[in-house]
Amino acid sequence: FPSHDRNLNEYFSQALLSRIEVIEFNSLELDELVELTRRKTNKLTERYYNAHKKRLVINDDLCLHIAELAYNSLEGGRIIERLINTKIERLISEMILDCMEKNIRLPNLTVSFDESVVGVKVD
Repeated sequence: FPSHDRNLNEYFSQALLSRIEVIEFNSLELDELVELTRRKTNKLTERYYNAHKKRLVINDDLCLHIAELAYNSLEGGRIIERLINTKIERLISEMILDCMEKNIRLPNLTVSFDESVVGVKVD
């Protein structure tokens, strides 16, 4: 804690400070956030297939859009799951409920991002 010694010593004993290990936090780069987004959306597509035996495709542009939102956020990668929930899972849930309400079989779905709009297309 070289630059913070004086401030930390005001609050904590030296015995405690000597037991603490500093871990430097490095922000994720955009390509790393895209990869993280793809991994999380792959889990969602697997869940959809396992539950409904139907295919769910999530467009690469949408993964990039979510990664860009996370990149510009102070939360970084932590916000990706929340973005996936609000941008993708809610649309899929609405589609599932609509199919159930109309008593029709669930279709294969493609979720994409085009011109600042996230949409679901039935295949």
